[in-house]
Amino acid sequence: MKVKNIIIIAALFITVSACTPKVIFNEALRNNLDLKNIKPEKLQFYLDRKIELRRENASNSTKVNSGKIELYKGKNIQIISMDALTPGVCLRSTDSTLDIAFETNNDLFLQFKKLKTEDSDIKIYMLNTSKNEDGNTYVNYGGTSYLINEMEAEAKVLIKRKIASRENINVKNIKGRRVK
Repeated sequence: MKVKNIIIIAALFITVSACTPKVIFNEALRNNLDLKNIKPEKLQFYLDRKIELRRENASNSTKVNSGKIELYKGKNIQIISMDALTPGVCLRSTDSTLDIAFETNNDLFLQFKKLKTEDSDIKIYMLNTSKNEDGNTYVNYGGTSYLINEMEAEAKVLIKRKIASRENINVKNIKGRRVK
């Protein structure tokens, strides 16, 4: 019985220690990485929350069924879902934006824009969204506009903490100089 408990505790410890904590990618972190010549295109990014992109199109279609023409009216609904911690890569970056792809198709990416939040003086990279006249929030994905809910519209990108705190230390040991 004791051996079984020790194995379970050891397995839990290994599982927890294998999960590298992630931090929100922000302006200060980016500036620090820039000083170390680490570009966003070389980093592994992750979504901080689950997001769901939704698009509806009116669908009028006709079908021939047993010699009769039937009209169908309805909606064609397309949903793109990405779980929290979905990994992505940065395709392009500017000082204020990151284009991050979570699929293999480089035309399908989400743009994250550097914004100041109410609860912090540090600017963070959040999902770049827009609102229409009805107050709905939309995001551009692959050149198409998708509806996204308010909580998901506040999505941020994360990177592994060990990359964020990576130090680049160069030690030069001087032996001195003697007269010849």
